[in-house]
Amino acid sequence: MAFRWKAQVNAPPESVFDVLADMPNHGSWANPKAKLAVHEVSAGPPAVGSKYRSDQIFFGKPNTADLEIVALERPRKFAYSVSQRAEGKKDVHLTHTFTLAPAGSGTTVERVTDGDGNPLLGLVFYPAIKSDGSAQLKRLKAKVEGSAR
Repeated sequence: MAFRWKAQVNAPPESVFDVLADMPNHGSWANPKAKLAVHEVSAGPPAVGSKYRSDQIFFGKPNTADLEIVALERPRKFAYSVSQRAEGKKDVHLTHTFTLAPAGSGTTVERVTDGDGNPLLGLVFYPAIKSDGSAQLKRLKAKVEGSAR
């Protein structure tokens, strides 16, 4: 089940892209309750194939995931895959894709999250997932617009 969100950001696509490509700082605009921390696994600047590891709280339990950049087309597209592991649970694989389009003096950001998670859980938690994704884009917007000043 794919989830989609859109937001308007009052900054050029390059500024939005640069915040998205800064994987170790994703926690600065993620859900604060998740306490997301992203750490580099592969050295060097962001590139397709760059690897990271994340630690966060997911539904009240510690969770780790392996992340990999799968699309890096500045300033139009940024995507990363997630292999999420939770103790005693089946691994879940997701892809978060951000498409950026100029809109006047700003940017339209579309985020699509898709994966192989349990579709029944996706339906049950649909309102919470949609709300959290929307709130993340609002925090991303605030971060980008705050740094563009």
